[in-house]
Amino acid sequence: MATSLYQFTQYNDDDEQEDIKHFITGKDITLFVIDVGKSMFKEIIENETPFDVCLTVLEKLFLAKIRHNSNDQIAVIFYNTQHSPEPKSDVQIACPDQCAILFTLQSIESDIIRFIKNMKASGDYHDFATKYGHSKDTQLSEVLWLCNALVSNSGIFVRNCTIVWFTDNDQPHQLNTPEYTSVMQKTADLHNLHPDFQLVPLKETFKKDLFYNEFLQNIMKDRDEIEFPTPTIDTDELARRLLTRSYRNRALSYLTVEILDRPQFSVGIYTFTSKKSGPRSETISRVTKEVVKSKRSYKYGHFKEDNEDDLNVSFNEKLTAEKTIKYLEVGGEKVKFTPLETYEMKQFMQPAIKILGFKPLETFNPLNHKRSPYFVYPSENQIKHSTKTFRALWETCLNKSKYILCIVCLRLKSNPRFVALIPQRENANQTQFDGFRMEFLPFAGEIRDLSQKMPVRKEVSDKALTEMAKAISKLTINYDVTMFKNPAISKLYNKIERIEFSEDVEDPPEDVTLPKVEEQDRRIDAYASVLKEMYSDLTDKSSKRKATCTQGGSSAKKPALDINEDMLVELCKKDDVKNINVPVLREYLKSKNVSGLSKMNKEQLVRKIVEIS
Repeated sequence: MATSLYQFTQYNDDDEQEDIKHFITGKDITLFVIDVGKSMFKEIIENETPFDVCLTVLEKLFLAKIRHNSNDQIAVIFYNTQHSPEPKSDVQIACPDQCAILFTLQSIESDIIRFIKNMKASGDYHDFATKYGHSKDTQLSEVLWLCNALVSNSGIFVRNCTIVWFTDNDQPHQLNTPEYTSVMQKTADLHNLHPDFQLVPLKETFKKDLFYNEFLQNIMKDRDEIEFPTPTIDTDELARRLLTRSYRNRALSYLTVEILDRPQFSVGIYTFTSKKSGPRSETISRVTKEVVKSKRSYKYGHFKEDNEDDLNVSFNEKLTAEKTIKYLEVGGEKVKFTPLETYEMKQFMQPAIKILGFKPLETFNPLNHKRSPYFVYPSENQIKHSTKTFRALWETCLNKSKYILCIVCLRLKSNPRFVALIPQRENANQTQFDGFRMEFLPFAGEIRDLSQKMPVRKEVSDKALTEMAKAISKLTINYDVTMFKNPAISKLYNKIERIEFSEDVEDPPEDVTLPKVEEQDRRIDAYASVLKEMYSDLTDKSSKRKATCTQGGSSAKKPALDINEDMLVELCKKDDVKNINVPVLREYLKSKNVSGLSKMNKEQLVRKIVEIS
């Protein structure tokens, strides 16, 4: 008779396992390319240069990336330099002339942010003029080659590649020159990376037609529309713009859209909102100070013939996945399933979107809102020319006022759901974009009929409705998702950052999610008396049903017993509270104006009494 036993073993990730994990999941890579010509070090406002703006934006972006995507890989490249010192890394890359690498591809750490902070505060940028120096007329083809070499030699499976280009020179090369032609040819080498090129012009008079307009069109040929950024030196605006742009490439999954069980085009699924939780606690080794992770392994063995004592069984052979068998007892017999059969039973359908049909847009009921919707946008990752097919379907649905009824499976082993793909256009407020909004539809069993439970409707005059609309308009705001931050998460990261960078911990930021009651009262004060008079006859005048005590039912709460406070405190100090129940302890603390009692157990209540006595 065989048996199995699982046990926990602790280990540290080795490089081979980590490389395999990175290759399977893929990572986002961001290359920050900064022009360090002499014009970048001239003051544009009081005590601030374009290079200061670059460092401030890098600091803000790195802090945001650590909070949201700490596994992202970043690199910082300088061009228009006089010297090319070796970067602080084991990776050796032949750097072209008039170029330098500040950081090679690596995960963002606190040391990088500390280096940026110190570099900005040093005054001479860590003797930048001597270490790097300044030059001009660097060939951008060499800079593009360096970007391609960094990504190609990294050994990382690239999911999204982004190049952020800081410069104040709107014409690095004259048109129709050998250097200009070489740059346009070099952009073809980056097409296999499908880069998202983000230009950051640091001059208000930046002219796009001199060089960068055609440059952007060549380097991002696979994009339908290329938006040329507005020149600005506002660091907060630049950081927000770059961070928002980077999240456009972060899809939850890439799926194929099937019509008549045949894949037609591929799309990316994006989320409008995501829940952000605090960092998880990790186990640190006392000796090496490294993060210790746990792994579950299974071992099995055989009982001895004349011995049924489990303690004498030797579990010395590892149980692999092929040897495991699951069974279900049916009719007194065990029906065995292999791991492959178990996997296939859990997989109802492969991850995909299957189109079932089209319905008029007016038949969609917005009240059937089950959860936050997703956004669907074309992707060329799996099927070429998906953008054209997607756009044709989207325009047809808009012109004919139709939405698409589909069944979707977002990932392996997930349950399929019915969804409605609703076409939408981009608006001026940037609250929606061109594409399909994926609305999840409820099943029939999830919709309740409340017609019998609802009271009889009472008619309201048109004047009352008009006054109510005016009052509501006074309470509305121009909502933007960036206006509100999670106060608990912001407070936590604020303390972590200030402790890490040896700065004084300030007071937590104001919680802007709380309603401003006084401001609301002031705005609707003029309508309060009118509304009260108009809606006075609509109030429910029926009295509440009194609670009755029935046999077998719950009885009313008993009044609190008198507590001998001196004796109670004495017993708590002696830790002799066996005969004292929790309600008595809570009643005593409530009399002392102590809050948060509902979440305390008996031990915590006793400790609290000892503290306040």
